[in-house]
Amino acid sequence: MPLKIAIPIHVTDLNYVLDQNRRHQDKENSSDKSSTISTSDEMLLEKEYVDRLHLWQVFFANPYEWWDNRQSKPYFRYPDFKHKDTREKLWLRADDPPWVRRQLKLHDLEKAENGFRDGSRIQKNHTWKSQDFDCSDDDELLYSSGV
Repeated sequence: MPLKIAIPIHVTDLNYVLDQNRRHQDKENSSDKSSTISTSDEMLLEKEYVDRLHLWQVFFANPYEWWDNRQSKPYFRYPDFKHKDTREKLWLRADDPPWVRRQLKLHDLEKAENGFRDGSRIQKNHTWKSQDFDCSDDDELLYSSGV
């Protein structure tokens, strides 16, 4: 009889997106063939739209896994966002639902307030002045502390 050991696992954060829009192939293929032929273009457009919405959900689940190219697009057709590993691409479009723009505004606000994340570290855009690095008072502190 194999020995079973119970090890507790504590999860603090879990990000994933469940694709609830995926249909079974059997259900799609069971429809009338004549109606399928006439609506195949519509179905293709709807599938592309649903896939793009799913990709937006994946983006907002962890936006730091994506390159944000909005401010540095080398040419017009370059994607606004590109996944760092899978190379999936996202473009902002006029027919995106309003929640996409609202979420992006919130994301941009968070980046502005907390800095932006590069890999595992957070980098902040500091506006430091030379006075912040003025060490002229350090000698006085050393002498007054008796060091």
